[in-house]
Amino acid sequence: MPESIRRLGRGATPTPRSVMAGATPFRSKAGIGAPPVFLVKPAQISFWGNYSNGDCVTAEEAFAKACNSPEIFISEQDIIAWASAHGVLNGATLPQVLQFMQNDGFKEGDNTYDDGPYSSVDWTNAGTLQSAIATGPVKIGVAGDQLETAWWGAGSSQAGGKTWFGTGFHNDANEDHCVSLCGYGSIGWLAQQLNVAVPSGVNPNSQAYALFTWDSIGIIDQPSLLAITHEAWIRTPTTVIKSQFLFDKVTVTNNTTQLTPSIAALNNRIYIAWKGDGNDNLNVMYSADGGVTFGNKYTSNETSPQAPFICAHNGNLYIAWKGDGNDNLNVAEVVVSGSNITGFANKRTLGDTSPKSPSLASFGGRLYLAWKGDGNDNLNVMYSADNGNTFGHKYTSNETSPQAPGLCASSSNLYITWKGDGNDNLNVAQVVVSGVNITGFANKAILSETSPVSPCLGADGNTLYLLWKGDGNDNLNVRSSTDGGRTFVNKATSSETSPQGPSVCTMNGTVYVAWKGDGNDFLNVARVAGTGTSAMELTEATAVLV
Repeated sequence: MPESIRRLGRGATPTPRSVMAGATPFRSKAGIGAPPVFLVKPAQISFWGNYSNGDCVTAEEAFAKACNSPEIFISEQDIIAWASAHGVLNGATLPQVLQFMQNDGFKEGDNTYDDGPYSSVDWTNAGTLQSAIATGPVKIGVAGDQLETAWWGAGSSQAGGKTWFGTGFHNDANEDHCVSLCGYGSIGWLAQQLNVAVPSGVNPNSQAYALFTWDSIGIIDQPSLLAITHEAWIRTPTTVIKSQFLFDKVTVTNNTTQLTPSIAALNNRIYIAWKGDGNDNLNVMYSADGGVTFGNKYTSNETSPQAPFICAHNGNLYIAWKGDGNDNLNVAEVVVSGSNITGFANKRTLGDTSPKSPSLASFGGRLYLAWKGDGNDNLNVMYSADNGNTFGHKYTSNETSPQAPGLCASSSNLYITWKGDGNDNLNVAQVVVSGVNITGFANKAILSETSPVSPCLGADGNTLYLLWKGDGNDNLNVRSSTDGGRTFVNKATSSETSPQGPSVCTMNGTVYVAWKGDGNDFLNVARVAGTGTSAMELTEATAVLV
Protein backbone atom coordinates (compact mmCIF):
# COMPACT_ATOMS: atom_id res chain seq x y z
CA MET A 1 0.00 0.00 0.00
CA PRO A 2 1.48 3.40 -0.90
CA GLU A 3 2.54 5.37 2.18
CA SER A 4 0.60 8.36 0.87
CA ILE A 5 -2.65 6.39 1.28
CA ARG A 6 -3.99 6.42 4.83
CA ARG A 7 -4.86 3.23 6.70
CA LEU A 8 -8.59 2.53 6.89
CA GLY A 9 -10.39 2.00 10.19
CA ARG A 10 -10.63 -1.48 11.64
CA GLY A 11 -11.35 -2.19 15.32
CA ALA A 12 -12.00 -5.91 15.85
CA THR A 13 -10.45 -7.60 18.87
CA PRO A 14 -10.03 -11.39 18.77
CA THR A 15 -12.70 -13.27 20.70
CA PRO A 16 -11.25 -15.30 23.59
CA ARG A 17 -10.93 -18.96 22.68
CA SER A 18 -12.99 -19.90 25.75
CA VAL A 19 -15.92 -17.88 24.39
CA MET A 20 -15.58 -19.52 20.98
CA ALA A 21 -15.48 -22.98 22.54
CA GLY A 22 -18.61 -22.33 24.59
CA ALA A 23 -20.68 -20.93 21.71
CA THR A 24 -23.68 -22.77 20.28
CA PRO A 25 -22.77 -24.00 16.79
CA PHE A 26 -24.93 -23.14 13.79
CA ARG A 27 -26.74 -26.11 12.24
CA SER A 28 -28.81 -25.86 9.08
CA LYS A 29 -32.40 -27.07 9.22
CA ALA A 30 -32.79 -30.73 8.42
CA GLY A 31 -33.79 -31.36 4.82
CA ILE A 32 -33.24 -27.73 3.76
CA GLY A 33 -30.13 -27.32 1.64
CA ALA A 34 -28.47 -24.10 0.63
CA PRO A 35 -29.09 -22.91 -2.96
CA PRO A 36 -26.14 -23.41 -5.33
CA VAL A 37 -25.52 -19.65 -5.60
CA PHE A 38 -26.76 -16.80 -3.44
CA LEU A 39 -26.33 -13.05 -3.08
CA VAL A 40 -27.88 -10.24 -1.06
CA LYS A 41 -26.86 -6.82 -2.39
CA PRO A 42 -28.40 -3.80 -0.61
CA ALA A 43 -29.06 -0.78 -2.80
CA GLN A 44 -27.45 1.57 -0.27
CA ILE A 45 -24.43 0.92 1.93
CA SER A 46 -21.94 3.11 3.78
CA PHE A 47 -18.66 3.17 5.68
CA TRP A 48 -20.88 3.61 8.75
CA GLY A 49 -17.98 5.39 10.45
CA ASN A 50 -15.35 2.76 9.64
CA TYR A 51 -13.33 4.94 7.25
CA SER A 52 -11.81 6.78 10.20
CA ASN A 53 -13.10 5.02 13.33
CA GLY A 54 -12.44 1.52 14.62
CA ASP A 55 -16.14 0.59 14.63
CA CYS A 56 -16.02 -2.21 12.05
CA VAL A 57 -17.92 -4.61 14.35
CA THR A 58 -20.80 -2.10 14.55
CA ALA A 59 -20.61 -1.13 10.86
CA GLU A 60 -21.13 -4.81 9.99
CA GLU A 61 -24.35 -4.76 12.05
CA ALA A 62 -25.57 -1.79 10.01
CA PHE A 63 -24.80 -3.69 6.81
CA ALA A 64 -26.72 -6.72 8.09
CA LYS A 65 -29.77 -4.51 8.69
CA ALA A 66 -29.43 -3.12 5.14
CA CYS A 67 -29.81 -6.69 3.88
CA ASN A 68 -33.48 -6.67 4.91
CA SER A 69 -36.26 -6.08 2.41
CA PRO A 70 -37.28 -3.34 2.23
CA GLU A 71 -33.87 -2.21 3.35
CA ILE A 72 -33.30 -0.78 6.80
CA PHE A 73 -30.70 1.93 6.28
CA ILE A 74 -29.27 3.38 9.49
CA SER A 75 -27.41 6.65 8.98
CA GLU A 76 -23.66 6.84 9.54
CA GLN A 77 -24.21 9.48 12.21
CA ASP A 78 -26.55 7.19 14.14
CA ILE A 79 -24.15 4.24 13.88
CA ILE A 80 -21.25 6.33 15.22
CA ALA A 81 -23.47 7.60 18.05
CA TRP A 82 -24.57 4.04 18.93
CA ALA A 83 -20.98 2.74 18.93
CA SER A 84 -19.85 5.68 21.08
CA ALA A 85 -22.68 5.15 23.56
CA HIS A 86 -21.79 1.46 23.90
CA GLY A 87 -18.04 2.02 24.18
CA VAL A 88 -17.23 0.19 20.93
CA LEU A 89 -16.28 3.07 18.60
CA ASN A 90 -12.63 2.07 18.59
CA GLY A 91 -12.49 -1.62 19.36
CA ALA A 92 -14.74 -4.55 20.28
CA THR A 93 -15.00 -8.31 20.11
CA LEU A 94 -17.67 -9.63 17.77
CA PRO A 95 -19.75 -11.30 20.53
CA GLN A 96 -19.61 -8.09 22.57
CA VAL A 97 -21.54 -6.17 19.91
CA LEU A 98 -23.77 -9.16 19.13
CA GLN A 99 -24.76 -9.21 22.78
CA PHE A 100 -25.49 -5.48 22.86
CA MET A 101 -27.65 -5.88 19.74
CA GLN A 102 -29.83 -8.53 21.39
CA ASN A 103 -31.81 -6.03 23.45
CA ASP A 104 -30.44 -2.56 22.65
CA GLY A 105 -30.12 -2.34 18.89
CA PHE A 106 -30.36 0.59 16.51
CA LYS A 107 -33.27 2.94 17.19
CA GLU A 108 -35.03 4.75 14.35
CA GLY A 109 -38.27 6.55 15.13
CA ASP A 110 -40.62 4.23 17.01
CA ASN A 111 -38.65 1.13 16.04
CA THR A 112 -35.68 -0.70 17.52
CA TYR A 113 -33.75 -3.03 15.22
CA ASP A 114 -32.23 -5.80 17.32
CA ASP A 115 -30.40 -9.03 16.48
CA GLY A 116 -31.82 -12.48 16.94
CA PRO A 117 -29.88 -15.06 18.98
CA TYR A 118 -26.40 -15.72 17.61
CA SER A 119 -24.37 -18.89 17.11
CA SER A 120 -20.91 -19.71 15.81
CA VAL A 121 -20.34 -20.92 12.25
CA ASP A 122 -17.70 -23.40 11.08
CA TRP A 123 -16.29 -21.27 8.25
CA THR A 124 -13.86 -24.04 7.24
CA ASN A 125 -16.79 -26.21 6.08
CA ALA A 126 -18.07 -24.76 2.79
CA GLY A 127 -21.46 -26.44 3.07
CA THR A 128 -22.06 -25.15 6.59
CA LEU A 129 -20.85 -21.65 5.73
CA GLN A 130 -23.01 -21.41 2.61
CA SER A 131 -26.06 -22.67 4.49
CA ALA A 132 -25.48 -19.98 7.09
CA ILE A 133 -25.06 -17.23 4.47
CA ALA A 134 -28.33 -18.30 2.85
CA THR A 135 -29.92 -17.78 6.29
CA GLY A 136 -28.49 -14.31 6.79
CA PRO A 137 -25.27 -12.28 6.56
CA VAL A 138 -22.42 -14.03 8.39
CA LYS A 139 -20.31 -11.81 10.65
CA ILE A 140 -16.63 -12.78 10.49
CA GLY A 141 -13.41 -11.69 12.17
CA VAL A 142 -10.45 -11.41 9.79
CA ALA A 143 -6.92 -10.13 9.35
CA GLY A 144 -7.45 -6.90 7.43
CA ASP A 145 -4.15 -6.02 5.73
CA GLN A 146 -4.64 -7.98 2.49
CA LEU A 147 -8.30 -6.90 2.25
CA GLU A 148 -7.24 -3.28 2.48
CA THR A 149 -4.62 -3.75 -0.25
CA ALA A 150 -7.32 -5.24 -2.50
CA TRP A 151 -9.72 -2.41 -1.59
CA TRP A 152 -7.26 0.34 -2.51
CA GLY A 153 -6.32 -1.59 -5.65
CA ALA A 154 -9.85 -1.14 -6.95
CA GLY A 155 -9.53 2.66 -6.73
CA SER A 156 -9.43 5.17 -3.91
CA SER A 157 -12.90 6.68 -4.32
CA GLN A 158 -15.00 6.90 -1.17
CA ALA A 159 -18.19 7.09 -3.22
CA GLY A 160 -19.09 3.45 -2.56
CA GLY A 161 -20.23 0.81 -4.97
CA LYS A 162 -16.73 -0.42 -5.87
CA THR A 163 -16.05 -4.13 -6.30
CA TRP A 164 -12.58 -5.44 -5.53
CA PHE A 165 -11.17 -8.95 -5.97
CA GLY A 166 -9.30 -10.87 -3.28
CA THR A 167 -7.19 -13.76 -4.59
CA GLY A 168 -3.90 -15.34 -3.66
CA PHE A 169 -3.98 -14.27 0.00
CA HIS A 170 -1.45 -15.82 2.38
CA ASN A 171 -2.17 -16.95 5.95
CA ASP A 172 -2.40 -14.06 8.39
CA ALA A 173 -3.05 -14.64 12.11
CA ASN A 174 -3.49 -10.94 12.99
CA GLU A 175 -7.26 -10.67 13.49
CA ASP A 176 -8.11 -6.96 13.61
CA HIS A 177 -11.16 -6.41 11.39
CA CYS A 178 -14.84 -7.41 11.14
CA VAL A 179 -16.63 -7.88 7.82
CA SER A 180 -19.76 -9.59 6.50
CA LEU A 181 -20.34 -12.43 4.03
CA CYS A 182 -23.53 -11.88 2.03
CA GLY A 183 -23.22 -14.28 -0.90
CA TYR A 184 -21.37 -17.10 -2.59
CA GLY A 185 -20.95 -18.71 -6.00
CA SER A 186 -18.31 -18.83 -8.68
CA ILE A 187 -16.20 -15.71 -9.22
CA GLY A 188 -17.81 -15.34 -12.64
CA TRP A 189 -21.36 -15.55 -11.28
CA LEU A 190 -20.71 -13.10 -8.47
CA ALA A 191 -18.98 -10.68 -10.86
CA GLN A 192 -21.99 -10.83 -13.16
CA GLN A 193 -24.36 -10.07 -10.26
CA LEU A 194 -22.18 -7.14 -9.19
CA ASN A 195 -21.84 -5.85 -12.78
CA VAL A 196 -18.06 -6.04 -12.99
CA ALA A 197 -15.60 -7.89 -15.23
CA VAL A 198 -13.40 -10.68 -13.93
CA PRO A 199 -9.77 -9.46 -13.96
CA SER A 200 -7.32 -11.05 -16.35
CA GLY A 201 -5.65 -14.11 -14.88
CA VAL A 202 -8.46 -14.82 -12.37
CA ASN A 203 -10.32 -18.12 -12.88
CA PRO A 204 -14.04 -17.25 -13.19
CA ASN A 205 -14.99 -20.80 -12.16
CA SER A 206 -13.30 -20.64 -8.75
CA GLN A 207 -15.55 -20.80 -5.70
CA ALA A 208 -15.81 -17.42 -4.00
CA TYR A 209 -17.75 -15.28 -1.52
CA ALA A 210 -19.26 -11.79 -1.57
CA LEU A 211 -17.73 -9.80 1.30
CA PHE A 212 -18.79 -6.41 2.66
CA THR A 213 -16.20 -4.04 4.09
CA TRP A 214 -15.54 -0.30 3.94
CA ASP A 215 -18.53 0.79 1.87
CA SER A 216 -17.96 -1.95 -0.71
CA ILE A 217 -18.85 -5.51 -1.61
CA GLY A 218 -15.88 -7.41 -2.98
CA ILE A 219 -15.28 -10.94 -4.23
CA ILE A 220 -12.84 -13.15 -2.35
CA ASP A 221 -11.93 -16.67 -3.41
CA GLN A 222 -12.32 -19.51 -0.97
CA PRO A 223 -8.60 -20.13 -0.22
CA SER A 224 -8.07 -16.44 0.47
CA LEU A 225 -11.06 -16.33 2.80
CA LEU A 226 -9.72 -19.30 4.76
CA ALA A 227 -6.28 -17.66 4.98
CA ILE A 228 -7.55 -14.58 6.84
CA THR A 229 -10.68 -15.70 8.77
CA HIS A 230 -10.52 -16.48 12.50
CA GLU A 231 -14.16 -16.57 13.66
CA ALA A 232 -17.69 -16.51 12.19
CA TRP A 233 -21.15 -15.83 13.64
CA ILE A 234 -24.76 -15.96 12.42
CA ARG A 235 -27.81 -14.16 13.84
CA THR A 236 -31.12 -16.03 13.61
CA PRO A 237 -33.04 -14.04 12.64
CA THR A 238 -30.70 -11.34 11.40
CA THR A 239 -33.11 -8.60 12.42
CA VAL A 240 -35.79 -8.43 15.10
CA ILE A 241 -37.94 -5.33 14.78
CA LYS A 242 -39.37 -4.21 18.07
CA SER A 243 -42.01 -1.69 17.21
CA GLN A 244 -44.72 0.04 19.12
CA PHE A 245 -47.07 -1.26 16.49
CA LEU A 246 -49.66 -1.89 19.20
CA PHE A 247 -50.82 1.48 20.42
CA ASP A 248 -53.80 3.08 22.15
CA LYS A 249 -53.79 0.00 24.36
CA VAL A 250 -56.72 -0.50 26.68
CA THR A 251 -56.34 -2.80 29.67
CA VAL A 252 -59.87 -3.93 30.44
CA THR A 253 -59.60 -3.69 34.21
CA ASN A 254 -61.61 -5.80 36.66
CA ASN A 255 -62.08 -8.40 33.94
CA THR A 256 -59.67 -11.30 33.73
CA THR A 257 -59.22 -14.62 31.98
CA GLN A 258 -56.54 -17.28 31.81
CA LEU A 259 -57.18 -17.91 28.12
CA THR A 260 -57.23 -15.89 24.90
CA PRO A 261 -60.20 -13.50 24.63
CA SER A 262 -61.98 -13.23 21.27
CA ILE A 263 -62.93 -10.00 19.49
CA ALA A 264 -65.26 -9.14 16.61
CA ALA A 265 -66.57 -5.93 15.01
CA LEU A 266 -70.24 -5.27 14.33
CA ASN A 267 -72.11 -1.99 13.69
CA ASN A 268 -69.12 0.18 14.70
CA ARG A 269 -68.72 -1.66 17.98
CA ILE A 270 -65.88 -3.93 19.02
CA TYR A 271 -67.12 -6.91 21.01
CA ILE A 272 -64.90 -8.98 23.27
CA ALA A 273 -65.76 -12.41 24.69
CA TRP A 274 -63.95 -14.51 27.26
CA LYS A 275 -64.38 -17.28 29.80
CA GLY A 276 -64.30 -16.38 33.48
CA ASP A 277 -61.24 -16.48 35.72
CA GLY A 278 -61.89 -18.99 38.49
CA ASN A 279 -65.11 -19.98 36.77
CA ASP A 280 -66.20 -21.18 33.32
CA ASN A 281 -68.96 -18.65 32.59
CA LEU A 282 -68.89 -17.00 29.18
CA ASN A 283 -68.82 -13.20 29.09
CA VAL A 284 -69.35 -10.57 26.39
CA MET A 285 -69.04 -6.78 26.44
CA TYR A 286 -68.31 -4.08 23.84
CA SER A 287 -66.68 -0.78 23.01
CA ALA A 288 -68.53 1.90 21.06
CA ASP A 289 -65.54 4.25 20.83
CA GLY A 290 -63.04 2.28 18.76
CA GLY A 291 -61.65 0.21 21.59
CA VAL A 292 -60.90 3.08 23.97
CA THR A 293 -63.40 2.00 26.64
CA PHE A 294 -65.42 -1.18 27.18
CA GLY A 295 -68.65 -1.74 29.10
CA ASN A 296 -72.17 -3.21 29.11
CA LYS A 297 -70.88 -6.60 30.23
CA TYR A 298 -73.10 -9.65 30.00
CA THR A 299 -72.30 -12.87 31.86
CA SER A 300 -74.04 -15.99 30.58
CA ASN A 301 -75.00 -19.17 32.40
CA GLU A 302 -73.33 -21.01 29.51
CA THR A 303 -69.92 -22.33 30.50
CA SER A 304 -66.78 -23.76 28.93
CA PRO A 305 -63.29 -24.68 30.18
CA GLN A 306 -61.92 -23.31 26.86
CA ALA A 307 -62.06 -19.83 25.36
CA PRO A 308 -65.12 -18.89 23.29
CA PHE A 309 -65.00 -17.43 19.78
CA ILE A 310 -67.23 -14.63 18.45
CA CYS A 311 -68.01 -13.57 14.89
CA ALA A 312 -70.21 -11.02 13.12
CA HIS A 313 -72.49 -12.63 10.51
CA ASN A 314 -75.41 -11.26 8.49
CA GLY A 315 -75.92 -8.31 10.86
CA ASN A 316 -75.78 -10.35 14.08
CA LEU A 317 -73.15 -11.54 16.55
CA TYR A 318 -72.52 -15.26 17.05
CA ILE A 319 -70.54 -17.13 19.68
CA ALA A 320 -69.12 -20.67 19.59
CA TRP A 321 -67.67 -22.76 22.40
CA LYS A 322 -66.95 -26.32 23.45
CA GLY A 323 -69.08 -27.90 26.15
CA ASP A 324 -68.34 -27.98 29.87
CA GLY A 325 -68.04 -31.60 30.99
CA ASN A 326 -68.24 -32.67 27.36
CA ASP A 327 -66.55 -31.84 24.06
CA ASN A 328 -69.66 -30.98 22.02
CA LEU A 329 -69.45 -27.83 19.92
CA ASN A 330 -72.04 -25.14 20.58
CA VAL A 331 -73.12 -22.11 18.55
CA ALA A 332 -75.56 -19.38 19.58
CA GLU A 333 -76.58 -15.85 18.63
CA VAL A 334 -75.54 -13.09 21.05
CA VAL A 335 -78.66 -10.98 21.46
CA VAL A 336 -78.06 -7.23 21.48
CA SER A 337 -80.91 -4.83 22.26
CA GLY A 338 -79.96 -1.18 21.96
CA SER A 339 -77.00 -0.63 24.25
CA ASN A 340 -77.50 -3.90 26.15
CA ILE A 341 -76.36 -7.46 25.57
CA THR A 342 -79.34 -9.44 26.82
CA GLY A 343 -78.46 -13.09 26.31
CA PHE A 344 -77.66 -16.01 23.99
CA ALA A 345 -80.41 -17.27 21.70
CA ASN A 346 -81.04 -20.19 19.32
CA LYS A 347 -78.29 -22.29 20.87
CA ARG A 348 -77.32 -25.34 18.84
CA THR A 349 -75.36 -28.20 20.41
CA LEU A 350 -73.70 -30.14 17.62
CA GLY A 351 -72.78 -33.80 17.50
CA ASP A 352 -69.24 -32.86 16.49
CA THR A 353 -66.71 -32.63 19.31
CA SER A 354 -63.32 -31.12 20.07
CA PRO A 355 -61.17 -30.72 23.18
CA LYS A 356 -60.14 -27.26 21.93
CA SER A 357 -61.99 -24.05 21.07
CA PRO A 358 -63.76 -23.87 17.70
CA SER A 359 -63.59 -20.80 15.45
CA LEU A 360 -66.13 -19.00 13.27
CA ALA A 361 -66.09 -16.92 10.08
CA SER A 362 -68.76 -15.36 7.90
CA PHE A 363 -68.28 -15.80 4.15
CA GLY A 364 -70.69 -15.63 1.24
CA GLY A 365 -73.76 -15.48 3.49
CA ARG A 366 -72.75 -18.67 5.31
CA LEU A 367 -71.46 -19.10 8.85
CA TYR A 368 -68.42 -21.38 8.83
CA LEU A 369 -67.19 -23.36 11.82
CA ALA A 370 -63.70 -24.92 12.14
CA TRP A 371 -62.22 -27.18 14.80
CA LYS A 372 -59.62 -29.85 15.45
CA GLY A 373 -60.71 -33.46 15.89
CA ASP A 374 -61.44 -35.23 19.16
CA GLY A 375 -59.05 -38.15 19.60
CA ASN A 376 -57.21 -36.99 16.46
CA ASP A 377 -55.58 -33.81 15.17
CA ASN A 378 -57.42 -33.51 11.83
CA LEU A 379 -58.80 -30.09 10.96
CA ASN A 380 -62.51 -29.85 10.13
CA VAL A 381 -64.73 -27.22 8.55
CA MET A 382 -68.49 -27.10 7.99
CA TYR A 383 -71.07 -24.36 7.58
CA SER A 384 -74.56 -23.13 8.26
CA ALA A 385 -76.60 -21.59 5.46
CA ASP A 386 -79.46 -20.63 7.82
CA ASN A 387 -77.80 -18.34 10.36
CA GLY A 388 -76.61 -21.03 12.73
CA ASN A 389 -79.79 -23.08 12.96
CA THR A 390 -78.26 -26.10 11.25
CA PHE A 391 -74.71 -27.03 10.23
CA GLY A 392 -73.63 -29.46 7.55
CA HIS A 393 -71.40 -30.15 4.54
CA LYS A 394 -68.55 -31.14 6.83
CA TYR A 395 -65.06 -31.45 5.37
CA THR A 396 -62.25 -33.26 7.22
CA SER A 397 -58.76 -32.42 6.03
CA ASN A 398 -55.59 -34.47 6.16
CA GLU A 399 -53.95 -31.36 7.65
CA THR A 400 -53.47 -31.74 11.40
CA SER A 401 -52.67 -29.65 14.46
CA PRO A 402 -52.67 -30.29 18.21
CA GLN A 403 -54.05 -26.76 18.65
CA ALA A 404 -57.25 -25.08 17.53
CA PRO A 405 -57.33 -23.65 13.98
CA GLY A 406 -58.41 -20.12 13.10
CA LEU A 407 -60.83 -19.05 10.36
CA CYS A 408 -60.95 -15.77 8.46
CA ALA A 409 -62.85 -14.42 5.44
CA SER A 410 -61.41 -11.82 3.07
CA SER A 411 -63.46 -10.07 0.40
CA SER A 412 -63.01 -13.02 -1.95
CA ASN A 413 -61.89 -16.12 -0.07
CA LEU A 414 -62.14 -18.15 3.12
CA TYR A 415 -58.87 -18.93 4.91
CA ILE A 416 -57.72 -21.21 7.71
CA THR A 417 -54.58 -20.98 9.84
CA TRP A 418 -52.98 -23.42 12.25
CA LYS A 419 -49.71 -24.38 13.91
CA GLY A 420 -47.91 -27.48 12.69
CA ASP A 421 -48.25 -30.98 14.10
CA GLY A 422 -44.87 -32.15 15.37
CA ASN A 423 -43.48 -28.68 14.73
CA ASP A 424 -44.37 -25.08 15.56
CA ASN A 425 -44.45 -23.63 12.02
CA LEU A 426 -47.43 -21.44 11.18
CA ASN A 427 -49.61 -22.51 8.26
CA VAL A 428 -52.18 -20.63 6.17
CA ALA A 429 -54.37 -22.07 3.41
CA GLN A 430 -57.46 -21.21 1.41
CA VAL A 431 -60.59 -23.21 2.20
CA VAL A 432 -61.94 -24.21 -1.20
CA VAL A 433 -65.72 -24.07 -1.57
CA SER A 434 -67.42 -25.36 -4.73
CA GLY A 435 -71.16 -24.87 -4.80
CA VAL A 436 -72.57 -26.39 -1.62
CA ASN A 437 -69.44 -28.42 -0.89
CA ILE A 438 -66.20 -27.68 0.93
CA THR A 439 -63.70 -29.55 -1.23
CA GLY A 440 -60.29 -28.97 0.38
CA PHE A 441 -57.49 -26.63 1.38
CA ALA A 442 -55.42 -24.96 -1.35
CA ASN A 443 -52.32 -22.78 -1.74
CA LYS A 444 -50.96 -23.78 1.64
CA ALA A 445 -48.13 -21.58 2.90
CA ILE A 446 -45.80 -22.93 5.58
CA LEU A 447 -44.08 -20.00 7.24
CA SER A 448 -40.69 -20.04 8.89
CA GLU A 449 -42.37 -18.21 11.79
CA THR A 450 -43.21 -20.48 14.73
CA SER A 451 -45.43 -20.50 17.79
CA PRO A 452 -46.33 -23.18 20.34
CA VAL A 453 -49.95 -21.98 20.38
CA SER A 454 -52.59 -21.13 17.81
CA PRO A 455 -52.11 -18.14 15.47
CA CYS A 456 -55.02 -15.97 14.38
CA LEU A 457 -55.96 -14.45 11.06
CA GLY A 458 -57.87 -11.27 10.18
CA ALA A 459 -58.71 -9.53 6.92
CA ASP A 460 -59.33 -6.01 5.69
CA GLY A 461 -60.62 -6.34 2.15
CA ASN A 462 -58.16 -8.74 0.52
CA THR A 463 -55.27 -7.94 2.86
CA LEU A 464 -54.67 -10.68 5.41
CA TYR A 465 -53.11 -10.13 8.83
CA LEU A 466 -51.51 -13.04 10.66
CA LEU A 467 -50.82 -12.60 14.37
CA TRP A 468 -49.09 -14.94 16.81
CA LYS A 469 -47.09 -15.11 20.01
CA GLY A 470 -43.38 -15.86 19.82
CA ASP A 471 -41.71 -19.23 20.19
CA GLY A 472 -39.36 -19.17 23.19
CA ASN A 473 -40.71 -15.71 24.06
CA ASP A 474 -44.10 -14.09 24.65
CA ASN A 475 -43.84 -11.16 22.22
CA LEU A 476 -46.82 -10.57 19.94
CA ASN A 477 -46.10 -10.45 16.20
CA VAL A 478 -47.94 -9.50 13.01
CA ARG A 479 -47.35 -10.04 9.31
CA SER A 480 -49.51 -9.11 6.32
CA SER A 481 -50.28 -10.69 2.96
CA THR A 482 -51.68 -9.10 -0.19
CA ASP A 483 -51.38 -12.16 -2.45
CA GLY A 484 -54.02 -14.43 -1.00
CA GLY A 485 -51.90 -15.80 1.80
CA ARG A 486 -49.14 -17.18 -0.41
CA THR A 487 -46.52 -14.93 1.20
CA PHE A 488 -46.56 -12.93 4.40
CA VAL A 489 -44.31 -9.87 4.82
CA ASN A 490 -44.25 -6.65 6.86
CA LYS A 491 -43.32 -8.33 10.12
CA ALA A 492 -43.54 -6.27 13.29
CA THR A 493 -42.70 -7.57 16.74
CA SER A 494 -44.31 -5.76 19.65
CA SER A 495 -42.99 -5.26 23.14
CA GLU A 496 -46.46 -6.36 24.28
CA THR A 497 -46.43 -9.96 25.53
CA SER A 498 -48.77 -12.80 26.40
CA PRO A 499 -48.32 -16.49 27.25
CA GLN A 500 -51.39 -17.18 25.09
CA GLY A 501 -52.04 -16.43 21.43
CA PRO A 502 -53.85 -13.19 20.46
CA SER A 503 -57.16 -12.74 18.63
CA VAL A 504 -57.91 -10.24 15.88
CA CYS A 505 -60.66 -8.35 14.07
CA THR A 506 -60.85 -5.44 11.63
CA MET A 507 -63.13 -2.40 11.61
CA ASN A 508 -63.08 0.63 9.32
CA GLY A 509 -59.67 -0.21 7.90
CA THR A 510 -58.03 -0.72 11.30
CA VAL A 511 -56.83 -4.01 12.77
CA TYR A 512 -57.59 -4.64 16.43
CA VAL A 513 -55.91 -7.24 18.59
CA ALA A 514 -56.83 -8.70 21.98
CA TRP A 515 -54.75 -10.74 24.40
CA LYS A 516 -54.51 -11.72 28.04
CA GLY A 517 -51.80 -10.17 30.18
CA ASP A 518 -48.37 -11.63 30.83
CA GLY A 519 -47.90 -12.21 34.57
CA ASN A 520 -51.56 -11.26 35.07
CA ASP A 521 -54.93 -12.23 33.61
CA PHE A 522 -56.20 -8.79 32.53
CA LEU A 523 -57.82 -8.41 29.13
CA ASN A 524 -55.99 -6.11 26.71
CA VAL A 525 -57.15 -4.54 23.44
CA ALA A 526 -55.15 -2.36 21.05
CA ARG A 527 -55.09 -1.03 17.52
CA VAL A 528 -52.33 -2.18 15.19
CA ALA A 529 -50.48 0.94 14.09
CA GLY A 530 -50.19 1.53 10.37
CA THR A 531 -52.99 -0.79 9.30
CA GLY A 532 -54.90 0.65 6.42
CA THR A 533 -51.68 2.49 5.44
CA SER A 534 -48.14 1.57 4.46
CA ALA A 535 -46.73 2.32 7.90
CA MET A 536 -46.33 -1.22 9.24
CA GLU A 537 -42.71 -2.04 9.87
CA LEU A 538 -41.05 -4.60 7.68
CA THR A 539 -38.43 -7.32 7.86
CA GLU A 540 -37.52 -10.05 5.41
CA ALA A 541 -34.38 -10.94 3.49
CA THR A 542 -34.02 -10.06 -0.15
CA ALA A 543 -31.97 -12.68 -1.95
CA VAL A 544 -30.88 -13.75 -5.39
CA LEU A 545 -31.46 -17.51 -5.52
CA VAL A 546 -30.79 -19.69 -8.53
